[in-house]
Amino acid sequence: MTSTPLAGSSSRLIYLFRISFRTAAALAIVGLLHGCCRHSTTIATIGGKEVGEQLDRAPTPERIKALSAEIRMLSPNISPREAADCASRAINYTTLLTTTYGLTGNGEFNSLMVNIGVKRRGQCFQLADDLKAELVEEKYKTLSFTRVIAHRDSFFREHNCIVVTGPGQSFEKGLVLDPWRNPGVLRWARVELDVYPWVLRSTPNPGAPAAPSSHGNSVAERASKPPAKASPAATSVPARGVAIR
Repeated sequence: MTSTPLAGSSSRLIYLFRISFRTAAALAIVGLLHGCCRHSTTIATIGGKEVGEQLDRAPTPERIKALSAEIRMLSPNISPREAADCASRAINYTTLLTTTYGLTGNGEFNSLMVNIGVKRRGQCFQLADDLKAELVEEKYKTLSFTRVIAHRDSFFREHNCIVVTGPGQSFEKGLVLDPWRNPGVLRWARVELDVYPWVLRSTPNPGAPAAPSSHGNSVAERASKPPAKASPAATSVPARGVAIR
């Protein structure tokens, strides 16, 4: 039995309606995430969220000075020079990650863009891995960096960050550094003051592509070169080749 032209037209209309409905739903979700997600501010050890909100809007030099002071408050055994260098590097590197990966809006929006293939990188665990690799490479003598996770395996709630600590300190006494939540603006908070229930993340995420490095080549590029015929866009982020002191 052959279908009539009318039946064929009806099938096409139904198909187009379904596609249009799904597209509209996806765009609605994107719009919601892009404009309505909760903006999580820095939480200053002295002054709390009120001071943190002011710091999030402050000029970069003021933010670096404030973060350096926060790091030094963790332990009297932390080198002031290393605290200042770490603060400068973390804040500027967060901005650089945002530019490199084309991040906009808020963290949830960028994660969605990665999941649907619009952006190549920008999820919280990816930015946490990138920031940790950048800071560990400095080989600070009085600072340590630990990967932490909250709400593990919860699709909508899982979050990843790094924690900086002084000599001999547990991560619970450290300071969270969050490059994902507010793209381009590093967020920080003491673990004990933060809204997230942080726990240690014992293993890294598998299959992560190369992270950009302020030292001219990506960390992963130095560890293993991609095959000769591999597409650069598919294997690594372009090396930045700029200092972020």
